[in-house]
Amino acid sequence: MKAGEKGNVILLPRTIDYYQLRLTRLLETDRFAEAADLLRFLLQCRTDDERTAEEWRMLLEWMESQRLDTSAGPDGVPAGDADTAADDAAHEEGGPTETDLLKERVEQRAQHDRRLTDKLLALLADDRDPERQWLALEQLAVLQAGPDDDGIDRRIADWIRGDRHPLIRFKALQVLKRRGYEGAVSFRAGREKVTVDVQDVPESMQDFPRQVQSVLRLVQDACEAHAPGMADFVERIWFEYLVSVYGTAAYDRLVSLEEEDVPLWAAALHYVAADLTAGSETAESLFPHYFLDESDKPAWRRCCKAIRAVFGRGPD
Repeated sequence: MKAGEKGNVILLPRTIDYYQLRLTRLLETDRFAEAADLLRFLLQCRTDDERTAEEWRMLLEWMESQRLDTSAGPDGVPAGDADTAADDAAHEEGGPTETDLLKERVEQRAQHDRRLTDKLLALLADDRDPERQWLALEQLAVLQAGPDDDGIDRRIADWIRGDRHPLIRFKALQVLKRRGYEGAVSFRAGREKVTVDVQDVPESMQDFPRQVQSVLRLVQDACEAHAPGMADFVERIWFEYLVSVYGTAAYDRLVSLEEEDVPLWAAALHYVAADLTAGSETAESLFPHYFLDESDKPAWRRCCKAIRAVFGRGPD
């Protein structure tokens, strides 16, 4: 994508669904400043879904009219980093963190509803509603087991072993880590059986290995000069890809990348992210930014194919 304004970022249906999930989560956890910030970003983008755009516009206007705290938050926080960023900011200011507030609300609910654990786990088991699964996990992360609860950690671990959406499954792994779960969890990712140590699960993008972060930084540096509106979206896309392959042989190859292979993956990530937003990048337009040439095209195509396996787009 060559344009430098967010208004030139085109949101495709899959992209809209991704942001709708994020927006729902922010609103249901009363994080109005982050929700308003995300809405402002979305309203600067282009989409053929005028109905959804109008709903976003009306929601932002309503939030502002209700005098909710919608002051701009930290722009560009990817899914998976938002909780950590909000907690760190609150901790530095000496106030309660998002986690503290959520824990207080959940504990109050648990005092009045002894079946809260079972209800949350039932929501988690309903694969038809990923938004509610996500919210259930948020509450389970801070819920203390009561005398009648049959092992919250064990039941979450058992749920992970099923055929789950990769993003929700990764969130569940993070929840187990936050709850202090020690040990490994096995599950199937496609045809591959995966076993991961819960204590090794990254809690944010900054916790992923250096090679993985190097790919992202390289793309963001290229976007900064030519398409700054893409930088936030690229990070979200890379995070979702990493989550989808976490623990697999593909992930193991990523974290052991040689330095000379980082530009190949960066160019592939840039291409697929642009393609997801209806961009028109080609190998010829991208390669100079990553110091690649025609001889690198076969390897670049293999990287694109790997990412396309998750997002369904890339070079033919």
